[in-house]
Amino acid sequence: MRIALFTNNYLPFCGGVTISVETLRRGLAARSHDVWIFAPRLPGAPPDIPHLIRYPSIPAATYPEFALAFPYARGIATRVRALDVDVFHAHHPFLLGPAARRLARRARRPLVFTYHTRYEKYAHYVPLRRTLVEAAAIRLSTRFAARADAVIAPSAPIRDELLARLRRRRRDDEYSAADPAGWADLAGHPASAEEELVQLELRGLLARAIETLPEPYRLPLVLHHLEGLSNEAIAARLGLGLAAVKSRVYRSRILVRQCLAAYVAA
Repeated sequence: MRIALFTNNYLPFCGGVTISVETLRRGLAARSHDVWIFAPRLPGAPPDIPHLIRYPSIPAATYPEFALAFPYARGIATRVRALDVDVFHAHHPFLLGPAARRLARRARRPLVFTYHTRYEKYAHYVPLRRTLVEAAAIRLSTRFAARADAVIAPSAPIRDELLARLRRRRRDDEYSAADPAGWADLAGHPASAEEELVQLELRGLLARAIETLPEPYRLPLVLHHLEGLSNEAIAARLGLGLAAVKSRVYRSRILVRQCLAAYVAA
């Protein structure tokens, strides 16, 4: 059987999930399964082992040792289709977890999800209001578990807590069907929390792309798009001609697109 493990944590990053994934990989391989690992690309990592595919990634702003994978990589999706995977196994409900679910659904293959930990306990790593992040983490991880074909919990307490959340989710869904108008008013808050987390990731990616620009192109772009200055005001501030400002703003957009494309294409 060919099994694909999707994880946000893998060697050389050391942690509980990394150990769990590596132990699972070795155990499955010992039973003659064909195991592939999909993980973030880490700077300075040793040569990859066979059957390891790295997603483009960037360091986390609040935890530079941790890499945030960019889950949309057309080249990797093409390789996954060619592999003809039998089972997809996601180890996180964020980033590469949804990538695994998306690829599993396209291939009409089952998705297994290991609910490793209480993700809301790590809310302090996200530079947003803690209560907002905790609520979004609980909601997203519970929803991801509900959509998986099988869920593995590492301990009885985590299993019981997840089951309780899934039951509450089911009751909420039933209430939503019975009273859609009333539920619609309440549903706006969870959606905005999720959108805020997604926007945080996108802003970080865009900020890093802008940082790579040469100084002559970075300043006009920042002044134009982030500070909202007109081309004429930028020309006056930087002592440039109007044509030069327009050219540099245009060229900076192209450079940013190229930088972002490097993250998207594997």
